[in-house]
Amino acid sequence: MNTVKFFQLSLDEFLSGYQDEEACIELLSDLKWESGFQCRKCGHQHYCDGRYPGSRRCTRCKTEETLKANTIFKNCKLPLRTTMHLMLYAYHNPLSSTTEMCKELGVRQMTCWRMKQVVKEILEK
Repeated sequence: MNTVKFFQLSLDEFLSGYQDEEACIELLSDLKWESGFQCRKCGHQHYCDGRYPGSRRCTRCKTEETLKANTIFKNCKLPLRTTMHLMLYAYHNPLSSTTEMCKELGVRQMTCWRMKQVVKEILEK
């Protein structure tokens, strides 16, 4: 996944352009497979839609890859739009406290802390 392109989005661009979960699924799909799908198991490049929104299934070995697998969103259980919003907020406002984030975004403070840690790890690479 091209995380650089994701973090180039401003908060205003994200909030106005990706107002629902489907738009965020489309965004992540475009970023994840921008150079085309390739099965991680067999290397085949042809796929069909998987069982879950945005997932792809290899037409050769039938291995399904979910949209969040092998991305910065892999362990997130929140809706994708909420997770993306949290990450962009943490990236563009690195000095904001988790208390400010949880009041602004309406999620638990521990969730905000974890997202700040994920963004910090990404920035350190």
